[in-house]
Amino acid sequence: MTPIKRAGRITTFGFAVGAGLLIASGAGAAVATAAPDGSGQSPSSSSSASSSTSSGRSARPATGTTAKAKPARTASTRSDYSAPVVQLHAKRTVAATAAPTVSATDEITAVPTASAKATAPKRVPALPTPAEFQQAIVAGLGTMRQNLDELRQKIETLVQNQIVGFQDNLVTLRIDLERVFNPNKQIIYGNLANVQYWAAGGAQTASLMSAAMVISALKGQTVTAQNIIDEAMDTDSVAQPDRKMYLGTDTYDWVWASDAVQLMENHGLKVTTVYYTKSQEQRALNGVETALSQGKSVIVSINGNVISSNVSSQAQWTTEHQAVLLGINVTKNLVYLNDGANPQGQNLTMSVEDFLDAWQASRYTAIFAELAPAPAQATDGAVAA
Repeated sequence: MTPIKRAGRITTFGFAVGAGLLIASGAGAAVATAAPDGSGQSPSSSSSASSSTSSGRSARPATGTTAKAKPARTASTRSDYSAPVVQLHAKRTVAATAAPTVSATDEITAVPTASAKATAPKRVPALPTPAEFQQAIVAGLGTMRQNLDELRQKIETLVQNQIVGFQDNLVTLRIDLERVFNPNKQIIYGNLANVQYWAAGGAQTASLMSAAMVISALKGQTVTAQNIIDEAMDTDSVAQPDRKMYLGTDTYDWVWASDAVQLMENHGLKVTTVYYTKSQEQRALNGVETALSQGKSVIVSINGNVISSNVSSQAQWTTEHQAVLLGINVTKNLVYLNDGANPQGQNLTMSVEDFLDAWQASRYTAIFAELAPAPAQATDGAVAA
């Protein structure tokens, strides 16, 4: 190492020591000024600081003059106060002076204190305007009305199903009671006297023949096969609006069931078509028994191996077509039919089991017909519109 570098390092070290002594001297003066009687000492001060303070005070002369106070500062800056004590008092001094400066400029506008945040009032939401309040009420009433309508529909459906089920149960109960208390009495639902209105045509016109037999039975006037055929040939079809209901016997044309229903309605009948699932066999049977007991005419769609047990006319056919259900003999377990598709189809009989098998193929389709209610007449004094 050259003497120049060595001299430079010594000089630098000397400057550093001198700067340290100056900083310590200034810090010691600040401490002596802030707490001349030692009351400002923090509980965390070391025991060396307390002993040095006592030695500093005893070094003062007893002359009572104040010009000799400087040696005490010199003695304290040399070794009496340690760096941690000076840093502690310096931090407390800075905190004491810096806090008012920050709060004086930004306390209200920019940086609220924790106590201000804790005591700040909660923001109250704005009240809705009259228009918004009215709109909310209208929307609530609309939702309530919709819910009430849905509830009413569900209740109506439930009541209807309960009524239908109750009627079916009553029919079944009545049959069971009659079998128990009148074992020798024949229980027959329907009017077997309507067998006289049988009309025969063919497989293509089976629905027309059934319509003719039902109209005759309910209206009390005979409608022949030719009468109903002529009427169908002169009436526009509802199933195929671009043509007539029936084109004639020489065309091998078939008549739609909906057209036959329309012809019955044209004669003043009220017609209802019902379907059942294949699992609702007993319910379907109870339905037709109830309709027959109420005096209604019943048309059924049959298919499959339909075997007639009539002694005078036994027949078997597999074509699906419509026939008139005249009655059901519960005691003898027989069904009576007038079939217009069979040239010998008047008063055919078969077992209930065979009938149900043939009827099941068409999903137990049944057409109930009755006289339509008379239209309401205007009362006296009513003004026609």
